[in-house]
Amino acid sequence: MNQILNQVDWQKERFWEEVEGDQELAQELLKRFLSSAQHLLEEIEASLARGDLDTAKEKAHSLKGAAGIIHCEGLRREALALEKTSSLEEAASHLSHLRELYQRFVRLLQAQQPGLAN
Repeated sequence: MNQILNQVDWQKERFWEEVEGDQELAQELLKRFLSSAQHLLEEIEASLARGDLDTAKEKAHSLKGAAGIIHCEGLRREALALEKTSSLEEAASHLSHLRELYQRFVRLLQAQQPGLAN
């Protein structure tokens, strides 16, 4: 579990400070993040498949903001890297890393809060 936590770099304590310990608010934010992140990853993939790097970068910017809200620094940093890339090949590599980090975050949530990430 520590290995997953290190790669995902979820600043859980900062997140809990932000929601002031409100469990209901935390659950709602995390559920919304999981849904929007999955959708954004799909949009990035579709954009890259069309060769549309600009749209992929716009979607990465949105993902970066969403990850920042919940203090998931690993995803935020990788989305920023995709946002700043200048080639489709680099963007595809960053997308692969983003997908892996997203899946690791989902597994982390499943381990810490069963039922949330389903």
